Amino acid sequence: MTTYTGSGTAASTDSTGTAATHKTPVALTVDTTNTNMYCSDYSSHVLRLIVLSSAAVTTFAGTAGSKAATDATGAAARFRYPRGSLFATTTPLYICDENNHMRAVTTPGAVVDTWAGTSSGFADGTGTTGVQFNQPHDLAFDATNPAMFIADNNNDRIRKATVPGAVVTSPLGSGTRAVLDGVGTSAQFQNVESITIDSSSTVLFVGERTAHKVRRIVIASLTVTTVIGSGTVGMTSSSDPLTALVLALISTKYTHTAPRFSPTTSSRHTRLPTAQEAGGLRVQQQQRRRALHHTAARREQGVWKDMD
Repeated sequence: MTTYTGSGTAASTDSTGTAATHKTPVALTVDTTNTNMYCSDYSSHVLRLIVLSSAAVTTFAGTAGSKAATDATGAAARFRYPRGSLFATTTPLYICDENNHMRAVTTPGAVVDTWAGTSSGFADGTGTTGVQFNQPHDLAFDATNPAMFIADNNNDRIRKATVPGAVVTSPLGSGTRAVLDGVGTSAQFQNVESITIDSSSTVLFVGERTAHKVRRIVIASLTVTTVIGSGTVGMTSSSDPLTALVLALISTKYTHTAPRFSPTTSSRHTRLPTAQEAGGLRVQQQQRRRALHHTAARREQGVWKDMD
């Protein structure tokens, strides 16, 4: 593993490779042509563009240090703590804007629009008509039945939004903050932080930040089960690839750099680090303690905002 972009200084300097700086880069998404990577600089409130062939970093949308909910183009647009993002097709890029709503950004062009949501809260609906989220953190795309599954962190639910159309429903979670396996709205979640989908678009996996668990969801039946984690904070094996990835993400959040993993030949997404690579991450014990401290302190308010 090598550091791809970022000097380790928390800032928003456009440059190349380690001469560039990031401020809490929390999510990376590669476009469908494997040409560019888009980075959510959470504490800078901007979307960065990284050219994969050269590691050149530029600010694609938003203005560093300026947070709001402005739909506009390029630097005139505003985000408020951007998080997970993905492409459903070639464009737009869909982004969870934590303290705003669901946003969509054209690539190229950098035209930013609010795709779904109106204000903080909980309500189903269509597009910007009555829909409410409460800190959406991540999303996954079901290509078989085109829709986004959205990790709605402070609502403790998994929301679903059709693509196109943005018809938003709440098929998973009761809204009660707890950990309970079940089916559909009888299941309960606790701070849904991340979500991904398997290659066959049949199973979702959800990471729960304060429950310290990974849940498995069969999309056809909406059956939720716990597959990883006892609920106790800690690590049982640093050689496990999932643990290695968690260590890599902790390192990324607190060193303000984007680690580079070798891409697979069959996917535009980056692969998990091997155990050998994970051993070279140099994630210091102090950073792990700090991560756990911030998790506990911010469980009701979102994470890492004090780094702004």
